[in-house]
Amino acid sequence: MSERPISPQAVRFDRVTARYREVTALAEISFTVPAGEILALLGPSGCGKSTLLRAIAGFVPHSGDIYVGDRSTAGVPSHRRNIGMVFQDYALFPHMTVADNVGFGLKMRRVPRSAIGTLVSEALGLVGLADFESRMARQLSGGQQQRVALARALVIKPAILLLDEPLSALDKKLREEMRFELKRIQRLTGVTTIFVTHDQDEALGLADRLALMRRGTVLQIGRPEDVYRRPATPFVAEFLGAVNSRKAICRSADAASSLLEVPGLGFLRAATSPAPIQVGDEARLFVRPERIALVRHGTHDTQCALSATVTAQIYLGRHKEVTLRLADGTNWTANISDEATDTGIGVGSEVTVVVEPRDVLAFAERDFERTLQ
Repeated sequence: MSERPISPQAVRFDRVTARYREVTALAEISFTVPAGEILALLGPSGCGKSTLLRAIAGFVPHSGDIYVGDRSTAGVPSHRRNIGMVFQDYALFPHMTVADNVGFGLKMRRVPRSAIGTLVSEALGLVGLADFESRMARQLSGGQQQRVALARALVIKPAILLLDEPLSALDKKLREEMRFELKRIQRLTGVTTIFVTHDQDEALGLADRLALMRRGTVLQIGRPEDVYRRPATPFVAEFLGAVNSRKAICRSADAASSLLEVPGLGFLRAATSPAPIQVGDEARLFVRPERIALVRHGTHDTQCALSATVTAQIYLGRHKEVTLRLADGTNWTANISDEATDTGIGVGSEVTVVVEPRDVLAFAERDFERTLQ
């Protein structure tokens, strides 16, 4: 956007706490969102992510402090925080045209009428709706309404853009298209963006970093691939994406890995343990379905593998979802690409489950129980 470009600001949370009567919605949240970053707030319902977003906007009273750039927001009313926000239901005025909706914030800021038309046209061009100025908001599709809401948030040149479940009202195909558009527009404007979502694909595909929340706290914050591949707690491992898990016993350990016996099933070696596991410790291991390889039973010579029987296969286009029954009767799931599928493997096949040590995540059972309390 050419005229008075967006000047992205960092956002810093300093022991932010919010309570609803006896319920603690946010518990001393402290971290920083660098200027120009896209951050996703992800977690189960009631974890505090929407409360944190609304605290930034000035809609939720809290203790602690929130800084935008070097400026504290304490005592600053929401309409003076230079924050653009897109609500889950878009909150457009149905009786207004697209141009009037987008220009509403400028009008409230007493921007000269002569400048509003130019700024509105520029914002609508940015979101791909250059010819929609005179259309009524009620005549728009869901995706078009989302773009208008985004243009309205960006036209004021905000320091921060807040998105509350921005794609939840759209169908799957449109969500995927708008995910790409949101990232394109953010990269073009450079605005610091924080968004709340329940959609894990949305968080993983759109964010530079994600903060996974639970019970008003941030359990882990980092690049999506790091949080997914190296979760810091068992809750993060189980919440983010599909995962297979088993109880095991540590039989040997060194600085590089731990050898885990899965009683009655076999052994797997884990190279990823957020906290040390000692010989003799009871442990819980986690394996992502897409990190599993299957070979016909008897064709794999390593001892670090598990035996299983294929009980079902579902073709899902990008991969096959294979249901495996382990020797003790429990089930695991493997996502296997067509190229990686042994042609001799089908329903009823006896197979060996092979997982590279780097793809086995292990926690001591004491850590598992503590973090899930």
